[in-house]
Amino acid sequence: MSARHQWLRRPLSRPNLRAVLVCCPHAGGDAGFFHPWARALPEAVELLAVQYPGRGGATPPPPRSSALHTWADEITDALRPLRGHRLALFGHSMGAVLAYEIARRLDSRRLTPERLFVSASPPPGAERPRRGDAGDAELVAALRRWGRVDPASLDQPDQRAAMLDALRGDLRVLDAYRPGPATRLGCPVTALAGADDTEVAPSAVRGWRHRTAAPFDLVTFPGDHFYLAAHRDEVVAVVADRLGVADPASAWVAP
Repeated sequence: MSARHQWLRRPLSRPNLRAVLVCCPHAGGDAGFFHPWARALPEAVELLAVQYPGRGGATPPPPRSSALHTWADEITDALRPLRGHRLALFGHSMGAVLAYEIARRLDSRRLTPERLFVSASPPPGAERPRRGDAGDAELVAALRRWGRVDPASLDQPDQRAAMLDALRGDLRVLDAYRPGPATRLGCPVTALAGADDTEVAPSAVRGWRHRTAAPFDLVTFPGDHFYLAAHRDEVVAVVADRLGVADPASAWVAP
């Protein structure tokens, strides 16, 4: 399996694309979380969603503390065929940190992305809860609180075990992550946050302004840690606006 096929999923091909948006999901998530975005984005934007190891047929992750850096290395390599295209990165929660590490690597290869979008995450190096060793009851409570899974599936032992394995594995990767030097990216950064997020407050998300030498802006939406599920079209409109590919017929105006 090629590196690109292992890491990236393309839910919808855009033959006349003007930009490519690479999306990194949250801990415990998979590429399918972003698939509905493919049709919501303007026709000029093609979406590539990252598939984490151990999900959807992807190779299980190796047991190493540098896993997130390894993922960033391999995803950056998988993006090599896109040289010459306008490329942007979007990461939600844990995915924001991974997207940042990919952006750092692209910067070092003089392939600076068009923009980095970071959602519901403090910047690298900021204090965050360590949950990789949390018990099943705590993780189930978090899944119910976030509302990102069918509650009935949590009552099925096999389905619950699979979800908890994926979530716990990703949280351990995040716990083990150690950022390198506080690199300032060459691309603009747009941070997004839920106004009522009890996991990561908008004030913490604002810390990303120190991670870029280019312009920074913060956009806040109503909602909690997964505000982007209820406000998908508005979030997509912000992405399109910042990339300069917004549909002029859209009735929603990005802030």
